[in-house]
Amino acid sequence: MEISASWSRTEVTTNGLSPVKSVRSGRECAATGIVCRAAAPPRVADGPGEMGVARREYPGRTWSRCLNRDEVRERLRAACESGLKRAETGGMGRRTHDRPGVPAAVLVALLAREDEPHIVLTERTADLKAHPSEISLPGGRMEPQDDSPAAAALREAYEEIGLPPEKVELLGCLPPYETVTGFRVYPAVGWIEPPVEYAPQADEVADVFEVPLSFVLDPRNRVLERVVYQGHDHCYYVLPYPGRCIWGATAGILVSLATALGY
Repeated sequence: MEISASWSRTEVTTNGLSPVKSVRSGRECAATGIVCRAAAPPRVADGPGEMGVARREYPGRTWSRCLNRDEVRERLRAACESGLKRAETGGMGRRTHDRPGVPAAVLVALLAREDEPHIVLTERTADLKAHPSEISLPGGRMEPQDDSPAAAALREAYEEIGLPPEKVELLGCLPPYETVTGFRVYPAVGWIEPPVEYAPQADEVADVFEVPLSFVLDPRNRVLERVVYQGHDHCYYVLPYPGRCIWGATAGILVSLATALGY
């Protein structure tokens, strides 16, 4: 099982509840008070930067795409320590249920590619009844045999994409993400040294792919949209990666990662 978006964007636009609406820059979502940021396409430099590190250029700014394992671990420490106190951090929707969320966990896996770390994501198969073809982080419900959310995330990653737990060095965690459908998702952040081979679960995972960490860290690559769901106004992030649409819970957790890393 994978934790993806909390509802289908297609369903929302066709079931008569309310259409998906882009929230313009400078406006706020009434339910959450989140200030929206408009996205602008980046201009990527072809040449390497200092010390051979690739660089991404924007008007008036040049930004290095380099974070090593120790830097990530150190920056995650505060987020992990305060996670229980900030259970709603990263949640784009207002809670619509009174019960505690169903415990679930996802793995935010950082693969140490030569140029920079990449985040491992999956695309769900098109014939699934829930969230077909959507982009997800490996993860799912916590099971009785799981000793911790991190253990659940590692188990799910092995079941879904064949990632051996021993390949993952856990660096920390992110604040829990509360979904509008009643899940409380605990993200564990791990570091992977190549080589790595994936073995996707055929009936659930259509593809395993990677997104550069720099893309997630850059706020220009985030769009905040709004939808009315079950009578409530909700905001959620969209990360329009080339050829993919990363949105909902997956995008919210990745934005939470960027926040924890200082972006």
